Amino acid sequence: MTARSVEQEILDLEHEWMGTGLSRDRARCEVLTAEEFVLVSAWWGVGGATVLGRRAWLERSFAFHDPRVEVAGDTALVTTDWTQDATVDGQDWNIGARLTDVWARRDGRWQVVSRYSRPRT
Repeated sequence: MTARSVEQEILDLEHEWMGTGLSRDRARCEVLTAEEFVLVSAWWGVGGATVLGRRAWLERSFAFHDPRVEVAGDTALVTTDWTQDATVDGQDWNIGARLTDVWARRDGRWQVVSRYSRPRT
């Protein structure tokens, strides 16, 4: 597989993953995220970043724009702008952030193993 085709595969999976979050397709989200998936976010918690595990992340939804993919062997990095219009812990959130997703190819399929988000500057 060429580097370009791997980049396109990751980009397609990133779109699918974000779409399953928006449609709340939990079963497909579970396939696309690794058991050890974590989200590190500066948005939740008091006084700094919070780490959300896979189950807590599956309860959230958001949209993304202009993703960029970098592939190195069986690892891919996706950076993108992100927006969320939601209610979190009883509070309305209309926010934007910068996301970095780490994908790993295991047993012939790609899964997201981690996500980092920070406020968009």
